[in-house]
Amino acid sequence: MGRFMTHVRHKGTVIANEFHILPSPCAAVIGRDLIQQLSLHIEGATMKVSALIAHNHHVLCDFLRLLSDELCMFPDYEHVITVTDDAMPSAKKLRPVPLSRGQATEKEVALMDKVGIWEKVNKSQWVHQADGV
Repeated sequence: MGRFMTHVRHKGTVIANEFHILPSPCAAVIGRDLIQQLSLHIEGATMKVSALIAHNHHVLCDFLRLLSDELCMFPDYEHVITVTDDAMPSAKKLRPVPLSRGQATEKEVALMDKVGIWEKVNKSQWVHQADGV
């Protein structure tokens, strides 16, 4: 929705930075709570918005949930991979998941499957059936 320039000081370092303002219902990219936790000192007289971003505002509003901590997808968007006629399937040895990460990996895969990020394929010219045929 807008932006402003200001100087930010943290642990003796001062930098000029542009902050963007979003109409976000989720946790901010950087907010007052984060500024406080990091002991940041923002220098400036007013902190008022110096420019409005009117164009593409609808894009920010349409995709705000992508800034949240929850797993989500672009609405009504399907990614298509174009395969040329001369493309050849290629198989590489699978890398094992470290034992310590196994449970977290299974949980993440189950979540992506549940949310619909992945689509299961039984068989294609690129994917064999589970029995290897």
